[in-house]
Amino acid sequence: QRVAERALRESEERFRRIANSAPAMMWVTRLDRVRDFVNDAYVEFVGGPGSSREAAEKLDWRERLHPDDHDRIVAESIAGEAAGKPFTLEARYRRHDGQYRWLRSVSQPRFGPDGEMIGFIGVATDITVAKEAELELKRQVEERTAQLARSEAQFRAVFEAALEVLVLLEPDGTVLAVNHRRESWRHPKPDEAIGTKL
Repeated sequence: QRVAERALRESEERFRRIANSAPAMMWVTRLDRVRDFVNDAYVEFVGGPGSSREAAEKLDWRERLHPDDHDRIVAESIAGEAAGKPFTLEARYRRHDGQYRWLRSVSQPRFGPDGEMIGFIGVATDITVAKEAELELKRQVEERTAQLARSEAQFRAVFEAALEVLVLLEPDGTVLAVNHRRESWRHPKPDEAIGTKL
């Protein structure tokens, strides 16, 4: 029994050394969401250098969520835990200095010796740079799309206001657009010409 207990202590100590050397935040929770362990990166994120590990373990992470992410992440977390399977969350969390950082966390269920689920092990990485680049690209695409829509609307307004019959063609003669200028020699439904060739 003493040998088994010593082996268990050595295994736990080895895990702590590995976890504390990792640059990512790591934690171990029970089913009641109480943290049994947080690594050094976690402690530093929530409290800064030299802060208390006990305080970090007791911190309710929901208090650090960005208001715009709070309800979504709490709901996704509850659903992920209830499923008893690995789940991933992405949200902004307030660091010890007050700055919000985008974190991607992956939680894995952990099991007792008899196979019963006893909690979760989580790992979180800071993805702020990648996330901000992604959001900026999305903003640029949306802005460009809006510009194109405005240009299309302006073109369509001029196209339809022309006093002459206008037809927009592909190089091979396929009709792309026809304005609705009424002329006695035209078909009464100009849209039916779209896709045909002149």
